[in-house]
Amino acid sequence: MRLIKTYRAYRALTPEQRRLLKEKRVEGERTPAQWLELLGGLAAYDRQADAVRTWAITLMVLVPLLVFLAALFGGLALGYEGLAVPAAIGLALVTGAPLVALFLATRSTDLANQLREVALPLVALIGDDLGANAGVRLALDLRGGTVASKLRASLPTRKVGGRAVRERVFQDPWMAGAAALHDGARLRWRLTDEVREVQVSRRNARGKTKTKTKFRVTSVMQVAIDLPAARYRLRPNAPPPDAGTRAQVLDKWLKLRGRGRTRQKAAQPRSAPLGAVLATFTGLYARAEPSPKQETHHV
Repeated sequence: MRLIKTYRAYRALTPEQRRLLKEKRVEGERTPAQWLELLGGLAAYDRQADAVRTWAITLMVLVPLLVFLAALFGGLALGYEGLAVPAAIGLALVTGAPLVALFLATRSTDLANQLREVALPLVALIGDDLGANAGVRLALDLRGGTVASKLRASLPTRKVGGRAVRERVFQDPWMAGAAALHDGARLRWRLTDEVREVQVSRRNARGKTKTKTKFRVTSVMQVAIDLPAARYRLRPNAPPPDAGTRAQVLDKWLKLRGRGRTRQKAAQPRSAPLGAVLATFTGLYARAEPSPKQETHHV
């Protein structure tokens, strides 16, 4: 069933979506509806492909092992001692090969999970504040935070308590965007992840080396909002701006600048969740209010 759903999701992709699935980068200006149609199909396929890849990883270990044991003991029971081992190995390899191919195929088209966890819902929310035919400028890099071209530093191996610790640091500016809202406000944002990969190796008493890899991701969210000074003013009772927030009042524009930061630790790289991204937007909007007799609504 998973394979069928994944195949159908891929067949539903347009030629442009299939090209983007390979390139994993997209840049341009479209209406929110056009972005949601383009990226929504990619996200639907990626969700199905992720499920198939997880399923394939499990079966890659389990199925060849069961086939090997069944063929081995079956051969021995039938009296083919000399052929039992090579036959069991051959059958295990034949059984595992399609699963390996399936895993590699889905991994080659894997898109960063930020697409469906952050980018799509963010575009949908911003679209609620745009005019009918207004565009959103987007630049997305969905290759993931640990591709070779994003490597910025590889630190020397150090010894800590009998363990060898190796660290690599990646810089992943994976999303940037801009939009002009229906009330005349100008919105810009940029999301960047610093991905720190930490590999810890330790040799046990039997001489075997075990390695564990963990990731520490620092996500930086930069937001700029230019509000028309004729329609907005700084909120009189707004708290003093913190280190990540700036406000500048000019003749025509009320310029707000915000910067949010989150940190995540996991066995796989994880970017800032949507809630943290939205908090940076809403926290900046909270510093302003409509001028008297002006009303506006923002998500």
